[in-house]
Amino acid sequence: MIKINNIKANYFLLIFLAAVSLRSVNLTQPLLEGAATRQVENAMIARNFYQDKLDIFYPYLNDFGKDPAYQMIEFQLIPFLGAIIYRLLGGVYEPVLRCIIIFFFGLSTVFLYKLLKYYFDRTLALCAVFVFSFSPISIYLGRAFHYEMPMLFFILASLYYFSLWMDRKKRIYLFISALCCSVALLLKVINFYVIFILLFLAAEKFRGKIFKKLDLYIFAGIVFLFVVPWYMHARSVMVRYPNMYSFYYNDTFGFMWKMMKFWLSNPLFYKINFDNLVTYTLTPLGFGLAIAGFFMKSENRNDRLIYAWLLSACILFIAAPAEATQGYYQIHFLVPCSLLIGKALTKLIKLNFFGKTTFDRKLFICALLLIVFVVVTRYSIGLYRVPESLGNVVKTGKVVQSLTKNEDLLIASAGNSAELLYYSNRSGWPFMIDLEAKRQQDKTDGTDVSRKIYDPIEVLERLRKEGAGYFVSASKENEFLKNKIFSEYMFANYKLIRETPDYIIFDLRGKEKR
Repeated sequence: MIKINNIKANYFLLIFLAAVSLRSVNLTQPLLEGAATRQVENAMIARNFYQDKLDIFYPYLNDFGKDPAYQMIEFQLIPFLGAIIYRLLGGVYEPVLRCIIIFFFGLSTVFLYKLLKYYFDRTLALCAVFVFSFSPISIYLGRAFHYEMPMLFFILASLYYFSLWMDRKKRIYLFISALCCSVALLLKVINFYVIFILLFLAAEKFRGKIFKKLDLYIFAGIVFLFVVPWYMHARSVMVRYPNMYSFYYNDTFGFMWKMMKFWLSNPLFYKINFDNLVTYTLTPLGFGLAIAGFFMKSENRNDRLIYAWLLSACILFIAAPAEATQGYYQIHFLVPCSLLIGKALTKLIKLNFFGKTTFDRKLFICALLLIVFVVVTRYSIGLYRVPESLGNVVKTGKVVQSLTKNEDLLIASAGNSAELLYYSNRSGWPFMIDLEAKRQQDKTDGTDVSRKIYDPIEVLERLRKEGAGYFVSASKENEFLKNKIFSEYMFANYKLIRETPDYIIFDLRGKEKR
């Protein structure tokens, strides 16, 4: 346990409270910042659990028309927790979802400190926790409704209790570690890289006897006892009820190999990940310190854990390069990079080049904190406001609810995502008007564009035949009117039922000349 009377534990408590407070600002902000699509999809599943069946084995979305789009890529534990709290409160309260993530961030911070204190000295642990707590990507994922912070908690808890088991030989620690590892793999199968870190720790401890340890086989058995049945069930559901997410289970290894060949030979893959690492993950200041820490002479055998963790994260990025181009996946690099930055900061703090007095040392630390504050603010301030491109989504959704019935199906235009469907509380289809831009993006992603339709009018008519009753655009000026051919077609063929400078709504239930 962390002793509160220890001065460095008090520093940890100060960092912890500041970090949690920072993430608690503007809790009522709509789930539209950052990678908004994943946020609203997770929130949609939570609301469906609340409004329909609280069945964690059949989570579904409303963005595939009238039929449920079962989302079986991850085990939907976090939306399930949100739905339980919704039921306890008697309604859908979005701030609850942010609070769940902040709670898991707090747990992650505690276990990161405990783990690093276990393998390194307290000063390095504090510095690394400070970096982790105030990284822009950590600020974002520590309050956005994503799985990344909960899964990081389970990874850290698994590593910590595994370390306790190796030293104290108590199987209760092994069981807790295996349970946490299995939950991490259930939340996202790409967390498999934690297995490599665990194997590294076991090899360091047991050397050549690693394969003779019965407890390690028990550990693997506990992990796969939960993981294998879930993904077998998930695949069976996706086969029975195919939707846009089914490709994850159709020739999984063939798809992975195709993506690896495409992305790993594409310079854009390395540029995107480098840009993300230097900006929102570490900031330029942190990146420079991480490079310095990487090349510093190791003074602790446990430094090898840092490089093993980095290598394991690299394996993840190589195995799933298409997913890795999404910036929030770099959370997997944050812990080892925080340790590298912590090494560099520890060395700086201990140096005497700025003077021998305590005052000079404190002045140096204050100056460093001020620089960190300015840099982090520069890359994090946008996370506390809804981007302009989605600024009309919430109010448009409220209008849609007042004009339509619960069973009405929408074609919702707000980029190419489910945000408008979620805030309209309706089923339907996300719709992208600028499909030529979508075609170019698909080419960049390695998608076979010869089999897809990129004419927005043709796509709209196909969806109308499938039951779409209304077309809604929450970006009238920037999306709808920008495509003159599409907008003129809509005005000429469908009844306009509501128009403002911000949004526009058409009735698709019968063609009418305007």
